[in-house]
Amino acid sequence: MFYLKVLIVTISSLVCFIIIGCATYKPLNKANQISTQNLIKNAIIRSEGKINIHISIIEDKELAKKYFGIDPLKSKMVPVAIKIDNNGEEIIKLDILSCHLVTDTNVNYYALSIEEAITRALRSDASVIGWTIGFGLVGGLIAGDKAASTNKTLEEDYHAKYFKPTLINRGSSGEGIIFYDFSEKVFNHIESSVITISKLGSEEKVQINIKLSDYEK
Repeated sequence: MFYLKVLIVTISSLVCFIIIGCATYKPLNKANQISTQNLIKNAIIRSEGKINIHISIIEDKELAKKYFGIDPLKSKMVPVAIKIDNNGEEIIKLDILSCHLVTDTNVNYYALSIEEAITRALRSDASVIGWTIGFGLVGGLIAGDKAASTNKTLEEDYHAKYFKPTLINRGSSGEGIIFYDFSEKVFNHIESSVITISKLGSEEKVQINIKLSDYEK
């Protein structure tokens, strides 16, 4: 009898997990479609040689809820919109998992893998109407009435929004969302963002420190 109860509980848990994981987003209607410019219109821009970096940390609960279905404090992660323009002659690579946010007490909070971001979103009961058009280069470009009939699972939506490509060719850009570890303790205490970039064929990594305190949020 005991084993039967355990089996029932296990099956019920699996069914609930599947239902949560397959829940679909309701896309924004055509009038409310979002673009790169909408999300990072107030982004901080930093130039390092021939590399331009646009970064916008989305700490605001309402914005995070609207576009990613999460409360940063509840999910313990914060979405950050990043766009990198490679205007140089060499191919560069963004090392996402080495990127991190630094607090005013010099504590680092590292970027999460897309799998971990999805897991945290599901655990925090993420619900979102989501965007229909993502970043211009991310591949989420859906035009016209087709957008209104498109539904995505949370996994599909997060993969579509995640930063790509990590390998950025000469004269090209990479853009999207990176989710960072985050907690109530560091809310409003993020001082800088460190972006880790390497050149193709080189093991040397360059860390570009963007002081957020030097800019108006």
